[in-house]
Amino acid sequence: MLGLVATLRGSAEAKPPKPMEHMQAANLGTEQHREEQERALFAKLEERKMNALRKQGMGKYVESIPHLEHAFQEGKTESCTCIDERIPGGKVRLAGSGILLSGGAEQAAELLIAAGVKEVTSHEGCGAAALAAKQAHAPDANVYGQEFAKRVAALMSQKIGYPVRHRHIAAAEMRPPKDFYSHTEISKSPGHHPAQAVYYDFTGGFNPTKVPELPLGFVSSRRYVGPETATHDAQLAVKIALGAHGLGKDYFQNGRQVRVIIVARSAQELQQAKAVELAPVMQEFGETVAIDGFVVPRKLLPPAENALN
Repeated sequence: MLGLVATLRGSAEAKPPKPMEHMQAANLGTEQHREEQERALFAKLEERKMNALRKQGMGKYVESIPHLEHAFQEGKTESCTCIDERIPGGKVRLAGSGILLSGGAEQAAELLIAAGVKEVTSHEGCGAAALAAKQAHAPDANVYGQEFAKRVAALMSQKIGYPVRHRHIAAAEMRPPKDFYSHTEISKSPGHHPAQAVYYDFTGGFNPTKVPELPLGFVSSRRYVGPETATHDAQLAVKIALGAHGLGKDYFQNGRQVRVIIVARSAQELQQAKAVELAPVMQEFGETVAIDGFVVPRKLLPPAENALN
């Protein structure tokens, strides 16, 4: 008993943590609390947009946006980027920059040459790269995704006779511009997808992060690829949103749905996508998704994109 008392007394009399340790722990707690507040505020702001979309429909909703043209004409690059909503911009948006295409790097290179792409990107924590790496039994998905993008860029360079760049996007870069919300920012975590929307883009280079009134969303390029590839990428985006790395199935209840938004250049494109191309999305996910869309006014599109393909 005396030994136990002595042990307890020794524990009680142990030196208190150093002030620096207290400060580090306090800073960590403050940082975590700040991130939680930012996520909550971001979710609240996004929910406000989604509620307006549900009530008005995308066609009416965009009529109230004062500078919609910024989504089509500002900050466009000649890059191929992933469909990931945390990566703003890109002329062509493909899951993993094409890593899931059946024809592999060769098909991706041909497609991106035809689209006029000058840079191929990879990014940290890419879900498409993880899926491809699993299928290939590759041990490191990040390395696998980077090597694929480098291979595509090299093939393009060989075919067209001038260098095509590769750029890897780190986790710290994976968020919309700071002015997307002046008072908050999206989590830096490469495994967290806060999007509630998926854009199915017929225009080429659509960038919703340039317009704060637009919901943050994955972007599947339809202009430069066929309907099978674009629809597959849209399905993958919905799976992510409903899965463990997105907001999850439990979030999308009580009227909440993942909204697949068609960005069309004509009423015919809009109707074709709704009735035919995106039918597999509805068949797979049912009432957890809603198909919506709008026709972009001609005056908002650059001249080179006015010709329908």
